[in-house]
Amino acid sequence: MQKNKINSEFQKNNNTNILNQKLLNLLKYKLHPPPQGCIYENPKINQNLNFASLEPILSKGKKILVGDGSFSKVFLYQHKISKIKYAIKIININSFMQKTNNKNLILDEINIQSKIFHPNIIRLFNYFKDKKNIYLILEFASKGTLFDYIHYKKGLDEPEAFYYFIQAVNSVSFLHKNKIIHRDIKPENLLINSNNILKLCDFGWSVYLHNNNRVTFCGTVEYMAPETVKNEGYDFSIDVWSLGVLLYELIHSHSPFVVKDLNVNEIENNILSKELRFKKGVSLEYRDLTEKLLIKDAKNRIKIEDIYNHPFILKYINMINKAIKLPQIIKCSPDINNNKKQIEDDLENKKVKEENTKKKKNEEIKESFSEFDTIPTEPEPAKIVVNFDKIVRKFTKIDNKI
Repeated sequence: MQKNKINSEFQKNNNTNILNQKLLNLLKYKLHPPPQGCIYENPKINQNLNFASLEPILSKGKKILVGDGSFSKVFLYQHKISKIKYAIKIININSFMQKTNNKNLILDEINIQSKIFHPNIIRLFNYFKDKKNIYLILEFASKGTLFDYIHYKKGLDEPEAFYYFIQAVNSVSFLHKNKIIHRDIKPENLLINSNNILKLCDFGWSVYLHNNNRVTFCGTVEYMAPETVKNEGYDFSIDVWSLGVLLYELIHSHSPFVVKDLNVNEIENNILSKELRFKKGVSLEYRDLTEKLLIKDAKNRIKIEDIYNHPFILKYINMINKAIKLPQIIKCSPDINNNKKQIEDDLENKKVKEENTKKKKNEEIKESFSEFDTIPTEPEPAKIVVNFDKIVRKFTKIDNKI
């Protein structure tokens, strides 16, 4: 009975949240999946990068620091000839070994990130070391972390939260299909490039999971799943839990389990026992998905593939699909008369085809975010260069009708 009531409310509220014009344009041009290949901030990528071909970008005579961690710093560099920007992650070997005493962590990070190739994941182009440091040449995302953006705006509205959340889901879903757990999903590890594309980064805790569950206590405590806190065996579902914390934080601008003094024991107790509290005005769809992601029993937690079919996601996907009407490709025989007849038949049967398409919509939506299902043995350059200016001009007529 309760389930039917929720579904009824979903249907009732399906058309109440209307995207504003600016966000609709953002979604329409940046979220719709490319036909093939990947979209990158700069498509002119050189796979044979080396440190000698790069130079630091200076500000007041000093290298520009774009990020730092416990044992690494990230600086902004550019190619000396092409001027393409890259982020260079410099890991101090002594500091790393003193704090982790596990060289496999950095080896796993390099092994995993050098092979994965997805538009929502920061790409590793090359790596090398000297006596003191290990250097990673990474894709540069110019707009910084999602964490900074959320706190700058003091929380996002639901349409914009959806926009960034679904891209995070895309990246994690891709990893899981390739038997990889990230184990440190959080806004600080999600970067935004100049095209507002979200990029998952920092694979320091990532591992392959084939058969046995993992037991390592790792990650960031505010985003840890209950099974991690309790030192129980865990699997891919810990990343799903972290996505739930992310979805909550996108709207509320803070983790649901954080405490003011950041006391670790209190945060862990909250993860195990605290009930979720939502601010006023959130939709029933948003609340339901967040609760399903943050179910404390991992066996009952929503599966990542089912996120795509949840009403909160479908609501905005449907809005985007209605706004974007891609030109239909009519298959015709080479004969001109047959072409004419084929076109007439296609137009005559248009309504029937549209009805059949609706029945397959859920499968198409799911597939649209699963174009990169296999990991290549070596990363390959993007083969398609998408000119967003041309796309914008192409859909000008659609914009005027909205």
